[in-house]
Order: sequence, then structure tokens, then C-alpha cells
Amino acid sequence: MNQMKDDLSRARAHYPARPDSLEIFLRDRDRRLRRRRVGTAAFALGISALSVAILIAAMSSPRHGPDTAGNQPVAEGPGMIVFSRWSGGEWKLFAMQPDGSGEEQITDGSRDFYAEISPDGDRIVADTELPGTDGLLVANIDGTDRATFAVGDAFDPAWSPDGTRIAFALDSGEPGCCLSLWVMNADGTALARIGDVRGSSPTWSPDGTRIAFLLSGEDFEAATRVAIMDADGSDVTPISEAGWWGEPSWSPDGSSILTSRDRGLTDADLLTIGLDGHVQVIDTLPILGRADWSPDGTHITYVSRGRVWVMAADGSGAQAITDRA
Repeated sequence: MNQMKDDLSRARAHYPARPDSLEIFLRDRDRRLRRRRVGTAAFALGISALSVAILIAAMSSPRHGPDTAGNQPVAEGPGMIVFSRWSGGEWKLFAMQPDGSGEEQITDGSRDFYAEISPDGDRIVADTELPGTDGLLVANIDGTDRATFAVGDAFDPAWSPDGTRIAFALDSGEPGCCLSLWVMNADGTALARIGDVRGSSPTWSPDGTRIAFLLSGEDFEAATRVAIMDADGSDVTPISEAGWWGEPSWSPDGSSILTSRDRGLTDADLLTIGLDGHVQVIDTLPILGRADWSPDGTHITYVSRGRVWVMAADGSGAQAITDRA
């Protein structure tokens, strides 16, 4: 055993680990174990400024409170990009201009991430950690009038196109089971499960009649499929093969789903899936995180190697708009 340790030590000295190896591992773990909300301490070890969950709101420059946040694209027009970052020992939400300027913190919650901006650009909904439990928060875009709802271990919230309802994934808490999809009114009332599927990462079609999501396998380690169903949970239709897929985002014109597909530990394909299942790879990127459309569908914003990027919808002109820590 001692000889083995010596050999491993020499090998490690000769072949040092990649500086982003921990980030690669954690990203892969988060993709494969979607039911587990990522522990803040684990991420603090290696991703002190990793931006996750990015989105664009159609609105003029928002009023920013001392600490608030959001994230994901919505209506038409120029807009703000909202994203999550590890800051001061917590996940917090930030907003910035599409060119990366004017960055400001907009929430200061216990753990605020996986957020989305309402279709009218006035509010955000996000996954948050409440005292003693988990839930969702709804607040104004500047972080004021923050309301929290202790619905359980919820994440991936998504506004309906009319801004009246919120769909999200919920962990049952049972060993080996189960991610399910739920919906509630924006004021926290009328909580109900959507159909009987196991899945996560819901995203509404632009007309509000359907929901795309990640259809879970038989257990948490199983591969997922991108699927579409009616908004009431009926007519579930997978449109992808089984694999390790990222969060889907329905295109503003309703014709395709933007998502990613892992290619091992380090790389992933950023791609679109047509409603008929046709896959169009946009680019292959390292350590790819959440991606989303601009409100007019001409650009895509995404996270790669802990930085927020923007590119044209065809994959050209990619530009990093945030720095690493």
C-alpha cells in the first residue's frame, strides 16, 4: 500500500491536475445528480465566481437594490442579463448590460440561483434557501418586495408566458426517488403537480400550451431525454435520445429547444433540437453551463469555464462578457 501511495505521488507530481479539474468534476456531478441542490461549501472550494443560470430580460436598466438577482431571457428589446454567482459565502444574483458593463448585485439571499425573469421584465423567480427549509422566491427585478414560498426542495423555476404561473421541479426527498414537475400561481397559491412524469428543468412554449423538460430515467443516475408535453401534463413526447442533457430553453419563435449534451467530463455540445427531434449542433464548448436565448432569438448567452458569454444564434462572434474571479 505504501509503495502504491509513493507511485501515485510521483505520478501526480509529474502530471499535475488541470487547474479547472475540480470545476469539471463538480459540473459533471451537478448534471448527473439533478435532485441534489449543490452545496455551497463544495462549490466554494473551487468555483468562487462561477456564474450559473443566465437569462436576458427585455427592459431598460433596472433599479438595483443593495443585493438582489434573477436570470433567463424573456420579451423583445435590448435587455439585462441576470446570472448567479458565488459571492461572500453565498449564491447571489447579479444583473448587467448585454456587453457585460454595469454589473450590479440584485439579491442577497441565503442561496439564490436558477432564476428567471418574468415575461414583462418586472419580476424574478428563483430557487432560494429559506431558514430551515427550501423554496422559491418572487421579487421585483430590483430585489424589492421579496416573497418566499416554502414549497419544498424546488429548483429550475420558469414563468408561464402570461406571467401568472410558475412551473418548477421538486425533489420528493425519498431515497432513490423522485424528481417531479409542479406549477403554482405567481402568488404561491394553487400548487399542483403537472401530470405524473418524473422530470426537471421545465420551460414553457411561447404560446403557453406546452412545456419542454428533462424526462428522468428510472433513477437519479440514469440518463435523461428532452421531452415535450401539454401544459396539463398530458401527451408526453420525448424528442431526443437518452443522454446527459442540460437545461432546455424554448426558442422565442417556438420552433426549437436550446440545450446542451455532455461529451464526457470536459466538453459539451451546445445545440438546438427541433420539435421533430432534428439536432443542430451550434458549437462544442468546454465546461458548458446553462444557456438561453435573447428575447428576439438572434443571440445566445451561456456559461463556459465560469464566465458568461454571448454569441450569435448561429454560433459566430462568441465573446466573454465577464471575468473569472
